[in-house]
Amino acid sequence: LVDLVLCDGKNLLRAGVHAEPAAFAVVGSEGQFWEGIGNFDNPFTGSFDGAGHSISDFVQTIKKDSGIFGYTYGAYIHDLSVDGRIYNNDISGNVGFIVAYAENTNIIRCHVSGMLDGARYLGGIAGFYSVGLADNDTVRISECTNKADLYNSTDMGGMVGETNIISGNAIIEKCINYGSVNAFSFAGGMLG
Repeated sequence: LVDLVLCDGKNLLRAGVHAEPAAFAVVGSEGQFWEGIGNFDNPFTGSFDGAGHSISDFVQTIKKDSGIFGYTYGAYIHDLSVDGRIYNNDISGNVGFIVAYAENTNIIRCHVSGMLDGARYLGGIAGFYSVGLADNDTVRISECTNKADLYNSTDMGGMVGETNIISGNAIIEKCINYGSVNAFSFAGGMLG
């Protein structure tokens, strides 16, 4: 069994094979049991540099929060590409290829393709994007591309499924959605 290996330059985040810092390897259908990095009780709070690498043939079938990262808080994720399929049948779940639930998180130069299916909040980059910062602080999703087709959800968007901005600023800029968005309600090419 080979697992996904992700490193943030210092810390090995998931292991199954040896990897050098800032490198990762992937591997097909074994990823269906992948649980995203971070959860509500222990969110990913660091910086992840994908160094322009691609994760391909990523397959995940799991309930609740689905994506490479499950829950992030104050994180910085950049230069990562993901191609694959995520199936989620949990109506309370969040699905995004990069992050399922992103809070106060910057996501820069990330690119996704493939298919996302199901869940409540579904976005190509992030399923749910929450912002609660000091008034003048800003987080961004910038220079990202979605080529994934999205199906069977409410609150669905090519970049982000749902946003919740309590305070501070959230900017989505220089992003492109090429994927189709096939939702039951509350859908948009960029935001749900």
